[in-house]
Amino acid sequence: MEETIPTINLAGQCDPQSNGCTGLSSNTKSCQAAKSIKVMLPIGGRAGS
Repeated sequence: MEETIPTINLAGQCDPQSNGCTGLSSNTKSCQAAKSIKVMLPIGGRAGS
């Protein structure tokens, strides 16, 4: 059986006007520590002009 990698689209969820991604950052660290799970966050830019 092929393993499925969970994904989530966080586009538009890290608003610099409202603390950026600090909540996401702390949740990611907790998940990594509690479950020994690797969390990869690709850093990309916004498409368009």
